[in-house]
Order: sequence, then structure tokens, then C-alpha cells
Amino acid sequence: MNQLAPTGRLGVYLHVPFCLRRCPYCDFTVAVMRNVPESDFVEAMLRELAQRRDAFTGRRLSTIYFGGGTPSLLSVAALARLLEAVKAAAPERTTDAEVTLEVNPESVVEGWAEAVVAAGFTRVSLGAQSVNDAVLRQLGRNHTAFDVRRAVERLHGAGLRHISVDLIYGAPGATMAGFLDEVSTVAAWPEIDHVSAYELTFEPRTAFTVAKERGRLTPWDDDLLASCFDEVELRLAAAGFARYEISNFARPGGLSRHNSSYWVGDDYLGLGPGAHSLRVEGASGTVVRRANERSTRRYLSEERVSATFEELTSETHLRELLMLACRRVAPLSLSELRGRSARVDTVLGPHLDGWVERGLCRVVEGEVHFTPEARRLADSLAAEIF
Repeated sequence: MNQLAPTGRLGVYLHVPFCLRRCPYCDFTVAVMRNVPESDFVEAMLRELAQRRDAFTGRRLSTIYFGGGTPSLLSVAALARLLEAVKAAAPERTTDAEVTLEVNPESVVEGWAEAVVAAGFTRVSLGAQSVNDAVLRQLGRNHTAFDVRRAVERLHGAGLRHISVDLIYGAPGATMAGFLDEVSTVAAWPEIDHVSAYELTFEPRTAFTVAKERGRLTPWDDDLLASCFDEVELRLAAAGFARYEISNFARPGGLSRHNSSYWVGDDYLGLGPGAHSLRVEGASGTVVRRANERSTRRYLSEERVSATFEELTSETHLRELLMLACRRVAPLSLSELRGRSARVDTVLGPHLDGWVERGLCRVVEGEVHFTPEARRLADSLAAEIF
């Protein structure tokens, strides 16, 4: 029996691609422009939402996430209109749905935070990347360390209780000691309840990758990155932030429910250019992954969004869930997965048996508990799974 039941939960991701400039490390779907075609974009996204309302059938809307790009380049009125449309499209949703907005620090001008809270956003992910002005210049950011601190104060003062700050380690010209000082600075802010600390990655064709290939940029070596990975966890733990995924740390009650939903296999609906979706089809035993056309110009002009589709077997999706579980601190519930599929032990058992022998995890009462070493080796374990 190859059936795989869905979890019944749905997250919605709205991709706002607009940026004033492209950061040298970024390979996301972005459209660099000074004058954002806000009205046309909102209408295009509402059109796509109307065409894809079947994604809500049999699912309970749990989280909504506005990402980018720079969603805060849209007016609060536009953001509110999109948010209300998503809520209206859902026949069923949780009473405390998490609604996240990615924000650049310089967007948080006086009065802006109050308007965002009034519109219904419950969480802000602040794209700081650094609180060192020299590093910010290297990263091509438009804001300063002062802007980050002021944004946090304004958001909290407006009544927002869930604030996350993104940081990047491994930046050119930065040092491990300097980055750890930044971590300590941010961790001391009482207003925030979440920190994401991402390792700088060199994606193909980005400005940083080109500079590295031409010998103009020297990346941190692997040992330094590994040491930083461990020390970040210690610094944040001392300030009350617990690691719950490789790059994410939260104070009690502060974890990102939207990101967590990806890691546990919930369905998700992606709207906007380049957005991805996933739907578990249930009785057919298949999982359908969709990727929207990346072109913002075509997204604005076409009546129906072009997309590519990939159909996965239930076995492949189960392996993906195991791969994602290696990244998390929370245990993987085999009991819950067995309730969704009869293939769990056949597909996942051989991998888990080997990892138990190697000391990478323990299986206790139907739950798989991964060790810190497993999280360090997450990429290589993923290669073993597939």
C-alpha cells in the first residue's frame, strides 16, 4: 500500500520579488527596480490565488508568510489586501494563524510598525544580516546597525511580540570573533524571541561567487565555519535561545511555525514569481511539487501563471522528511508517520538502523532523537538517504 495521507495543515507563502538592489550573495528570484508596480502586482497575485483555491480543499490554513525579495517595499495597504484575500480563500483556518512579514530594517519608519500590526501581522523576520557597519557594506546592505536596533524597538513598541533577526556568518572580511560579538549583541536584546544564523553560501553566478572564482575573495575555511557553528549555539543558549534547527534559535514560544511546517511535511501553497508549492495527494500515493515561472514581467502580464511540476512517490517524500528531520532538534515521530503511511519502516528503517549503530540517533518509544553530530553531518546524511 503506497498511500500517504496529508497532515491536513497548509501554509501559504507569498513571494514579493522586488528589491532596490541585488545583494552580492543573493540568488533568489528578485526584480530590481526603483518604482514597484504595486497595483499590477497585487492584482496578479489575487488572480493566481483565485485560480488556485483548490489548494485549500481539505486543508486547515495554519501559517501565512510574506517573503522576498523585499515585501516591505509594498505599502501596508497592499500587504493587508493580500493578507485578507488569503484568509478569505481558506474555508478553514486555525484561530491563531501565524502571519509573518520579512522586513528590511530601513523600512521600519515611524508609524509603519503600528500599521503592520493593525493589518494582522503577528511576526516580523528582520533581514539584518549583520549589526556591524563594515560588514553590512561588504554584504551590500542599505541599512546600518543603528537602523536594525531602532527597527526592533519600533516593532516591539507597536505591540509586536514575535520578532526575528537574521544574521550571516562567513562574510568576506568578517572574523569569527567579530561575528560572535554580533551574536552576543543581538541576543541581549529583550524585545526579540528568534535568531536565524546562516552560513554564507556561494551560489552559482552571484557576485560573491564570481569574485571567489577570480581570486578576489577568500571564503572562511571549513574548520572555522564549524567552530563558529558550535560557538553560536553556546552564545545564544546562554541568552535563552534554544537551537531547534540547524540555523534557527528561539526563546520559548518564539519558533517559526511556518518554517517548521516545511520540515514536518505540511502542504504549502506558493504564490508569486518563482514560488514553490507542495501537495500530498493522499490515496494516489504521490506528492506534487510545483515551481512557478521566475520572470516577474511574465507573472504580471500572463492570465495564468506558467509553472513546472514534479511528481514524487510517497517513498521519496518519506526520505525527504527523514532528511529534514536530521536538521531539527525536535524528534521525528515514527508513530505519526506510520499513521500517514504503511511504508515508513520499509523505507526509513534501513537508514535509521545504520545511524543508530553509528551513534547519530536514538529511537525511543516511536521517536527518533538525532544527536548534534547528526545536525553537523546533515548534508552528508542527505546524500546517504538518496
